[in-house]
Amino acid sequence: MSRRWFFANLAIMIAVGGAVLSTRPPRYNLLILTVESWRADSLRPEVMPNVLAAARQGRLFTNHRAISAWTIPNIVSLLTGLSPFDQGIHRRGDSLPPDPERPLVRLAREGWLVRGLQAFMHVEGFSNLGTVVEDGQELEPWLARRALDRKPFVLWYHYLGTHLPYAPDPEFRPDWQALLQPSDAAARDRIETVIRQPVIPAGSVAFQPSDAAAIAALHTGAYRQFDAWFGRLWQFLDDSGLAANTIIVLTADHADEHLERGNVGHASTNHAGHLHEELVRVPLVLWLPPGHPDSRAEGVETAPTDHLQVMPSLDRLVSGRRDEAGGLLNPDPARPWIALTSRGGYSDPGADDTFIAARIEGHRKRMIRVVDGRLADSSLYDLTADPDERHPLDTQADGMEPKLVAAVRGMVPPRGPTPVEAGVAVAEAPEWIWPHPGPLSHADLAGRYRLEWTGREGGHYRIEYQAGEGAMQFSGSMDVDGTVKDFGSIDAAYWRTFIVPYGVVRTRVGSGGAWSDWLEVRLQP
Repeated sequence: MSRRWFFANLAIMIAVGGAVLSTRPPRYNLLILTVESWRADSLRPEVMPNVLAAARQGRLFTNHRAISAWTIPNIVSLLTGLSPFDQGIHRRGDSLPPDPERPLVRLAREGWLVRGLQAFMHVEGFSNLGTVVEDGQELEPWLARRALDRKPFVLWYHYLGTHLPYAPDPEFRPDWQALLQPSDAAARDRIETVIRQPVIPAGSVAFQPSDAAAIAALHTGAYRQFDAWFGRLWQFLDDSGLAANTIIVLTADHADEHLERGNVGHASTNHAGHLHEELVRVPLVLWLPPGHPDSRAEGVETAPTDHLQVMPSLDRLVSGRRDEAGGLLNPDPARPWIALTSRGGYSDPGADDTFIAARIEGHRKRMIRVVDGRLADSSLYDLTADPDERHPLDTQADGMEPKLVAAVRGMVPPRGPTPVEAGVAVAEAPEWIWPHPGPLSHADLAGRYRLEWTGREGGHYRIEYQAGEGAMQFSGSMDVDGTVKDFGSIDAAYWRTFIVPYGVVRTRVGSGGAWSDWLEVRLQP
């Protein structure tokens, strides 16, 4: 049975069912696709022909910005509409408190199936958004089941293949060595770091300006690979009939730096967060199904928009209403943009003494750095005359600086994770059950992506962990009730790309001052 034959018949079944149910008010599906580290300047015909061809059927936003320099605050804003100043999410381990009126929580209560499919969505920062994580599920089969069961859904799916390391598959990988200076013997080693490591802290590699072309080419290869993936998904949505009643959003969490300020990556990968345009300018495309009240909103939108506008607009559109003034489809050109990031993002909780905030009014952009609550630096740029922000203006006379200082000083402080219900403290030191010390490969895990230890059922435990060495060092803690910490499903590609590079992981678990021995595992592909 061919795939096209299957989906043609599936579309007939959906059409017949739709005729029977046509008296019901519209309840549109919502598919939110976010792409990791996706720069706006990559949206070119020679790089992303599939995305641009599809965009002609929707609305392309050419002046869209993220609101932070790392993933979690941006995703939280996308899925809630909350400003980064109001989230309290500034470092690894921070999370939102529960709120029954968050848009996705309310949609779930009203009958939408609200889901995520990827194991990393279990991290604390994504809790209380309203999504239930069904990790380990493949995207297209999951969507095919939704086409058959006809229950309205909201799905957030995050494409990870464009994150560091920039290591596209061979068919998409450029001849990056041809872009290096022949006289620079160390250039190859520097670029191979970009191909191997998910984190390249500022100052850990002595990049040269001449490396920028190879770095950009490798990331462009990853973007080309994403475009091919998107082309297949777009065809699937059409073949399955889902395109007929699904609102689709395609955007990025944030972008990445390609040596514009001397580094590669973003706050969580280089520990040197900022809010310059190369990090915050990202693509956004919105598709509405035929018959939606705003379905004639195709075309190009050049007015400024940002992540804070996405969920308020989607909340209206998914219920079959028109967007309001100030929303994505009716943006206010005079609306200011505001953003906030911590210096280190997810990877460096110790950097939460430093915050960078920015504001745009008209064509001027103000960026400040606040250290321990005090203004340490302030810059003003004219984005029309200086779009790359290379030449700060001498004049400091504008009202944006005091607004930003007040916003930083009044922001919600780091919240820490939502506390688990207090279990019973235990006095006897736990002992590890799984995994065993020594080498550990993805095959060795055999689907057991969890930590297990002895102890009292319902006991309250704290896990401490250390990963990597030197520039790749990573540490933290988490609280757990019970004797298992389950990480969901981890596929082999994620294991190989984002876990194995840390080399060694050490962890211990304790309660009431009684700690297990440190468990050390050596990570292998």
